[in-house]
Amino acid sequence: PGMAFYVNGVPVGGRRRGGAPPQPMEMPQLAVPPFVEALIKTVPPPLLVVGVLAFVMLAMQLVSALMQFLMPVMFPLLMVNNFAPQNLRAPLMLGLVATSLATAFL
Repeated sequence: PGMAFYVNGVPVGGRRRGGAPPQPMEMPQLAVPPFVEALIKTVPPPLLVVGVLAFVMLAMQLVSALMQFLMPVMFPLLMVNNFAPQNLRAPLMLGLVATSLATAFL
C-alpha cells in the first residue's frame, strides 16, 4: 500500500504527495435579462448609480404625493370597513375617497 507501482512509467497508488492546489469555486453567474446586461455594458457605472438613485428618489416623491391624499382617508375607511353594513361599505368608501380627492384638488 505504501509503495508506488508504476504502470507504463506512471505512478499508480502509493502515498499521496501534495499535488495540485484545490481549485477555487467558480462564482455562479447572475441571470439578468439582456437589456439589463446591455445597459450595464454601455452606461458608465457612476452614471448608472446616479440614475438608480434618481429613480429611487422619484419613486419616493410619488409615494409621498399619494400618501398626502390617502392617509387622511385611511382611518374613516377603516371604520367603514369594520362597522358599516355590507351593502353600504362600497358606496361609503367611494364617497369618502371622492370627498378627499375633491378637497385635495378643488
